[in-house]
Amino acid sequence: MGSVYKAKRRVEAVCLALSSGLSRERIAQGLGIGFSTLKTWIRDARAHETTITGRNWSYGI
Repeated sequence: MGSVYKAKRRVEAVCLALSSGLSRERIAQGLGIGFSTLKTWIRDARAHETTITGRNWSYGI
């Protein structure tokens, strides 16, 4: 069964991934989450941000 993470942890992980300059693999490992989990959180955050503000994200995953 998968783990359930609080929204705050997701937001912090996404912010770190998008602003730290570290690889997403290293961030996921450091946070003790799967790389695919982090990738999904980033994708979801971008979709939400685009829907709300129309901002066009240019980060590569």
